[in-house]
Amino acid sequence: MHRFACTLLGISAVLLTGCYYRTTFGQNAPPLGVPVRVFLTSAASQDLADKLGEQVHALDGRALSISADSLTIAVSRVERLDHLAVVWNGERVTLSRMDVAQIERRHFSAPMTALIAGGAIVTAVLLANGAAQCKGCR
Repeated sequence: MHRFACTLLGISAVLLTGCYYRTTFGQNAPPLGVPVRVFLTSAASQDLADKLGEQVHALDGRALSISADSLTIAVSRVERLDHLAVVWNGERVTLSRMDVAQIERRHFSAPMTALIAGGAIVTAVLLANGAAQCKGCR
């Protein structure tokens, strides 16, 4: 039964995160307040190292203001080129639009989350049945 409880806990952790996908805004500006991921140009990654940290190539946060020349976001996380992520606490960062290579928006995927949830439930049921049938197996 302990194994089943651990399995169920692991499956629950996966389900709580859900599944997401990203789309780019292209030349359009993101709406204010939405979660965004901003990818920096190579030059900006080097130029902004003192402000953002070494080798930062992407910032996650919420779009606060947008103009033709700049983008201000409340940063919740930065990601380095080596995929190391550093959590921030909503600090405001203003970037020149010239520093921005791409802007993406994160979307929740209900179908994919449902598919994974269904698979997790089937797995849990099969594990529970296997444990019940193998009470004397050790």
